[in-house]
Amino acid sequence: MFLGFLLTITSIALIPIVLFFDGAIAQSCISALSAAALAATAVHVQLDEIDHLRPTLPRFMVAALLPAAWMLVQTLPLGIFGIGHPIWSSASIALGSSLFASLSIDPGTTLVALGRYAGFVALGLAVSMITVERRNAERTLFALLAVSAAIALLAIVRPDMIFDLSRYAPDSEAISSVPTIVAIGCIVAVAITVRAYERSETRKKGPSWLVLTGAIPGMAIGGITFFLCLLVLVRIGKGYTIAATGISLGMFAALSLIRRLGFGIWGVAAVGIALTAIAFAVFSQADIVNSTNPLLAFANSGKSGATELAARMLVDARWSGIGAGNFAELSQLYRDINQGTANMASGLSSVAIIAIELGRPALIFIGIGVIILTVILLQATMKRGRDSFFPATGAASILILSITAFGDHALLTPALAILASVITGLALAQSVGRSTRR
Repeated sequence: MFLGFLLTITSIALIPIVLFFDGAIAQSCISALSAAALAATAVHVQLDEIDHLRPTLPRFMVAALLPAAWMLVQTLPLGIFGIGHPIWSSASIALGSSLFASLSIDPGTTLVALGRYAGFVALGLAVSMITVERRNAERTLFALLAVSAAIALLAIVRPDMIFDLSRYAPDSEAISSVPTIVAIGCIVAVAITVRAYERSETRKKGPSWLVLTGAIPGMAIGGITFFLCLLVLVRIGKGYTIAATGISLGMFAALSLIRRLGFGIWGVAAVGIALTAIAFAVFSQADIVNSTNPLLAFANSGKSGATELAARMLVDARWSGIGAGNFAELSQLYRDINQGTANMASGLSSVAIIAIELGRPALIFIGIGVIILTVILLQATMKRGRDSFFPATGAASILILSITAFGDHALLTPALAILASVITGLALAQSVGRSTRR
């Protein structure tokens, strides 16, 4: 288990690196590292740890494997059944020979995308098995805190590296990942602060000031990191990212308050209604919502015409998609003559790219899976006692990712994909206590 834990920590430590080096070699290394972490963890996993994960992990795995299964279907030669992509018919006529049509316009690229996606799922699964042990869970949470603080410090000390990435990685889209990473860093910092107080409250009995004194070191670490991440978020974050962070922090605080006061399901319902009303009020502002297309709700319409390009592609998008990983190839056919060829995904939303590559039905299934996962974590937050900050961190982070997915494509970058996999695995592992007393 130690080797698996070491490999997962290494994956987390790679997040700042893949901000600048996210090419094919880097992503292949991430997939290999994730597979090795899962293998090393599975060899040493105990039966009681498997039983611990049984209530939640099977549902998560089914939801995670459905997109993978669909990617595989996209690569199959289904043209014999008359449901291949039309581009294959055009290619057959142009070449004067029969081709094996598939739903994907490039099955090889789709298989590569499938391998990368499987790597992130493997990382999440490895983390979920490793962090069943509370000490490993806390160490993983501190590793996430350290990475968030490092990226925030880099953005403050060397803003030229964060704001002018073209000097370091011309094809990188890392800049879109930084605001979302520091937004999640704010959530992690709050979780560390709550953890410090909860642990001090458990170990020290007496007046509240004595409990608070014991929690000062941990709360100071969390507070400093929160300030750094918030400073960077305010500096480079878009309006929707800042709003998503504020709503997620409000949800985290409300869940903690409801659990401590024992309001139960009615308290959760009241908070849900209040946060929904706040969200509608915030996102109804014209300077945040700048598109009439729901899948491009927060996308930057002024980014080299990329949003208009995506809108045209969405109109022509088939229910079966064009194949995972093929957006960049097809976008070359839709771009205007005066548009550049580099970074065509810049300014687009993750949900728009998923709808184009996998199809709208697949996007709907993914959305349903995200909602179910969030509900599971919210329920766990109400039941976990002093460890409730683990599932609360997962639920708040998923909310940030879900909102920002309508504004940029950061969710599809390797750095944020690693972060999302680790947080999801951690939250699921700690969504159920290892004894009935907790």
